[in-house]
Formats: sequence, structure tokens, C-alpha cells
Amino acid sequence: MSSLGCSRHGPSPSGSSKEWHILLVKTRDQSYPNHLSNTAHNLSVGIPALAKNESGQRRATYERAYQVAQRDAPLRCAPFSLAVYSEKMMRITLLRHGKPAFELKGIVQTKDLGAIAKAYNLSGIAGAPPRKTAAAIQGEKWIVCSHLARSIESAKALGFSEVHVKDPLFCETAIPHFGSGSVPLPVGVWIVVLRVLWLFGFSKNGESLISARKRARQAAERLVELAEEHQNILLVGHGFINHFIAKELKKSGWLGPSKPGKVFWEYGVYELNRRHSGLGNCLPDPTGGSDQPPVNGQ
Repeated sequence: MSSLGCSRHGPSPSGSSKEWHILLVKTRDQSYPNHLSNTAHNLSVGIPALAKNESGQRRATYERAYQVAQRDAPLRCAPFSLAVYSEKMMRITLLRHGKPAFELKGIVQTKDLGAIAKAYNLSGIAGAPPRKTAAAIQGEKWIVCSHLARSIESAKALGFSEVHVKDPLFCETAIPHFGSGSVPLPVGVWIVVLRVLWLFGFSKNGESLISARKRARQAAERLVELAEEHQNILLVGHGFINHFIAKELKKSGWLGPSKPGKVFWEYGVYELNRRHSGLGNCLPDPTGGSDQPPVNGQ
């Protein structure tokens, strides 16, 4: 079987963000007529009918595409079938929130770590995003945030007036800490020590590493579901959970950096091009199987 293809790139006239492709599939051992390339080109005018009715009356949309194609370039020379599929590029951007207004500084005792973690999670952000980041992120996106203020405020600072999803599923991995004790250390040192202990299984008053990775898998699955529906997703998330989500996306075949970014406002873009052929099988030859050559050059 051989084929001659044509495609319509970019959004379809119905507003779909998919790319619709039409293939003329040769079903018998015959030569292509000279005008077939024009026919393939003109078949693209049938795309709106297909796009509008993707999940509805499938055969009717095929027949409509044939009617339009035959009107512009009749298929009377050989039995061909029309195969239709769609391709859509899905994109998920994982961005770390802006710098929190609550500053992690000073000498603190072990017993104070819980209160510091709570104050940090209640904090919004200080300052604006870099202009380069704000410009690169702009465009039509489905905005996803955690339920924490620093995530939501960062999305607003980027210029997005509406946050479509606010879900604790995307919040940062809760750092473990001791509930008592008077050992004094700089708060920055405490964070490093506790995160290292966390990597080795310590999870008191926090979230275990196993639990965090499981939640990251669930978060990645949720983002993929959103991308299937809305194509372009921006998660304004957090450092560790974004890192784990990125790993899950790459395991599933998404293309992007191994790490989405460690510093505030840094981001990584992950893409997947998925082909859908759910519109049905090839339609039988509309010419009724005629082997007659075109009449008067048509």
C-alpha cells in the first residue's frame, strides 16, 4: 500500500489546537494520476467538518470530506480511501515559584523548626519575576498551582489573572523536623541537614520520600490529563516536587530537561507529540471501485 499525504498545520477552523492530516491511501496497484497532488491539496478543505464532529457522526464527516474533495478535484480514476488522523503537541511547563517574602535566616533551635516551616508555608512572594521569564511564559496556558500562597501569587505576578487549578497535590514536599530540642544552628544549615536526613528515610513531622515520589507520580498523571484536554499547561510549583514530576514525565516519554530548575522563577518545558487515529478506519473508495481513467482530464 502506498499513499500520498497532505496536512493542514496549526489550529483548525473549528478552533481545535490539533493538526489534522489527510492521507489518500492507494488500495490497488495503480499509478497515481497527474492531478492527484492537487486533489490531496484540495482535500484539506474537508478538515473543518472532521474537526467539528470528532466524537460524533464519524462516517458522515468522512462523507462530507469526500463531497468537498470531489467538488474541487473529483476522484474518478482509481479506488482510493481517505484516512484521517490528528497530531497534537502537548506541553507542560514546570516553573518554580518566586522568592518567598519570609526569609529563612538567623540562628534557631530544634524546637523552633515546626513554627518556621508553618510561617514559610503561609508566606507570599517578594519581588517580581525576571522580564525574560515573564516574556517566555506568556501565551495561552492552563494555569495550575499548589494551594500555597507563594505558588498562587507567583502565577499572578507572571500576569495570569486566572488560576484554573489549585491543588495540594502539587505542593512542596513537607520537610521533616524535630518537635523538641535546643540545639542552635543557622536555619539554612538546619534545612540542609534535615533534607539529607530525609533522603535517608527520616520523615518525622513531614512527608516521607516514598510518599513524595508516589504523589509526584499522581501529579504527573494529573498534568498529562490536563494536557490531553488543554494542550499547554503551566505548573507554578515548587523545587523538590517539580523535580520528581519531571522524572515521571520523562519516564513516560516526554521530552525535556532532566531538571526543571532549582532557583526561583526557573522553569523547564516538557513536550510530547501524540498521534490520534480515533476517527475511524479508512472509508471505502467513493468511486465505487471504478478503474476508469478520468474523463476530460478531470
